[in-house]
Amino acid sequence: MLRILAKLQICKLIRESCRYHHCCRSLLWCLRTISSLANPVEGIPFEKLETIDDHSFKFHQFSQILQECTDAGDLRTGISVHTHLVKLNINGFILIWNKLLSLYLKFGHIHHAHQLFDTMPRRDVVSFNTMISASVRNNYDALDLVGLYSKMKKEDVKPNHITFAGLIGACDGLIALRLRGIFHAHTVRCGLSSNEFVGSSLVDGYAKQMKLEDAIKAFNEIMELDLVSWNIMIDGCARNNSKEHAVRMFSQMLKGNVRVDGFTLTSIIKTCSKPGDLKHGMQFHGSAIN
Repeated sequence: MLRILAKLQICKLIRESCRYHHCCRSLLWCLRTISSLANPVEGIPFEKLETIDDHSFKFHQFSQILQECTDAGDLRTGISVHTHLVKLNINGFILIWNKLLSLYLKFGHIHHAHQLFDTMPRRDVVSFNTMISASVRNNYDALDLVGLYSKMKKEDVKPNHITFAGLIGACDGLIALRLRGIFHAHTVRCGLSSNEFVGSSLVDGYAKQMKLEDAIKAFNEIMELDLVSWNIMIDGCARNNSKEHAVRMFSQMLKGNVRVDGFTLTSIIKTCSKPGDLKHGMQFHGSAIN
């Protein structure tokens, strides 16, 4: 099975070589690799790939190999690829650097990834988003994330919705409210406050800090509301013990023909915990079923 997958992968490379690069040597490399591969990432003759003169094509192939290593969970081969790349001038190929970052982070080597990130000659939004997401997953301090964001601005790299969703979601602790407010202001400045990912992160963060009015304002800024956005808002109302707002949001959700799920029902029914609320809870359940 692995051998078949390997052949399919190389056939894909052959098609790309015909499309992007008419060099017989690159095609020969692909054909010879079919017979040498035992799985999608082992047995790759890096030396043959290194001899290709077209740098754009060559590094495109290397980036695909690194992605295969990451997907297959093969760190050893990935390190071998990195070793070969050190011999080459990859400074102008930021895609390669980003693939290396993803490879090391996949295996939890965040310190190594940070070192690699710091040595990159140039970073783009993908580079920063990769490191921000990794820092959030590893519970880095919010101030470390601020440092990454400051470096991003200093290098004139434009943040996107993934950047802000990660930064806002990481705001926690005593300085969280101030930081979230700063990031919120930046999303408005960048025209991203209406994005559903950014908006949902803001709603969730404000609601967790018992700032329901701010959460509702952020919710109302979202351009395209989806099930996740509604669920986060209704859950935020429940967390803030605001049955009135939760009921209003739930009614608006039903009017908008958004199909509720189990999380929606759990959140709205949580607001019906007082004596005499059983009737309301049953009505919510019935409305969702109908």
